[in-house]
Amino acid sequence: MEKGSPKNVGEYEIIRLVGKGGMGEIFLAKDPVFGREIALKRILDRLLRYPTIKKRFLSEARIAARLAHPSIIPIYALHEDKEQIYYTMPYVEGETLKNIIKKTREKEKVNDTPHPIGSSIPSLIRIFLSVCQAMHYTHTKKFLHRDLKPENIIVGKFGEVMILDWGIAVQTGNVKEEEEPIKPSSPRDLTMPGKVVGTVGYMAPERAMGYPATIKTDIYSLGVILYQLITFRLPFIRPSLKDFRKKMKLEKWAEPQEVAAHRDIPSQLSLIAKRCLNPDPKLRYDSVHQVIEQLENFIEGGPEWIPTST
Repeated sequence: MEKGSPKNVGEYEIIRLVGKGGMGEIFLAKDPVFGREIALKRILDRLLRYPTIKKRFLSEARIAARLAHPSIIPIYALHEDKEQIYYTMPYVEGETLKNIIKKTREKEKVNDTPHPIGSSIPSLIRIFLSVCQAMHYTHTKKFLHRDLKPENIIVGKFGEVMILDWGIAVQTGNVKEEEEPIKPSSPRDLTMPGKVVGTVGYMAPERAMGYPATIKTDIYSLGVILYQLITFRLPFIRPSLKDFRKKMKLEKWAEPQEVAAHRDIPSQLSLIAKRCLNPDPKLRYDSVHQVIEQLENFIEGGPEWIPTST
């Protein structure tokens, strides 16, 4: 067990610290009732005094508990009192999509043994398809994730694909932004409460300008993830929300085949990403189901239609 980790949280015996984020920490723990290993996520002690953070943490557990899909982490139990707030869920042994992208890039730079997942575009697209199917289900249940990104997607060692971190998810039609900012305590990547929530690199332009989240803003985030999976780079560099607002009209689409020529990127995938990332929401896909249809057509080897000008 790591130094500083508790021996117990409630009735659960703590085995080790698994990870720590801006809002909470996750432990591998033992369930005394079933004798199984589970993941336990609890809110950081120093954040218990912030009502907005507590609300977000509880919302994360309650929303995930209402979504029953193979690629959405199920919730076992939720505990709340004055001293601590935590919930339990299955422990998925694996790595995040962010780590897969990072490790693959590192291996490519030194001509090391290719990463078994990251080096295969078909493998990455099957993972992405699972994410899209989970998001299509989520949207049919009237929820928006609002913070889709590779670090919130875990790929298990047995092929599981799970979307994590539902802390700023909301029901459609109930997207009033939070207004109780807190001082950042970690990297700029931390999603903080404020007038616009989300991670700037994955944020649709209209969200940055304060418009409410919609299905199409989640689709934009999916487009950023797809672009990353086929190029291992973000489509746009955005140091901050303020910078993004100033320069969004100057952002230019870079063809994935030019950005990562060595990857042999199918043009079908580039076209899907490009439509998801259209700065005009009206020109994006109307639903994630349409994205799924295009991905399945690619996976099944359907005909590839490209404009003659291309």
